[in-house]
Amino acid sequence: MDHDIKTLTREALDLPLTDRLKLVGSLLSSLDGADQDLVAAWGQEAEDRLDAYLRGEFSARIADDVLQRYLMK
Repeated sequence: MDHDIKTLTREALDLPLTDRLKLVGSLLSSLDGADQDLVAAWGQEAEDRLDAYLRGEFSARIADDVLQRYLMK
């Protein structure tokens, strides 16, 4: 991996979770030719998962706890 990319990655991983999510969204939006059907499908999936959570069909965990377990710091 290029030195600049490693530095950016390290800095991005130090951001709070909400800022990392905004960054990912911005990067994904910047890609040419985004498949709008795919974007819509993921949006529907997110809504379906939230609805299932609100109905008590599964529990949630704190995102920072999960990410800390899987991301290299």
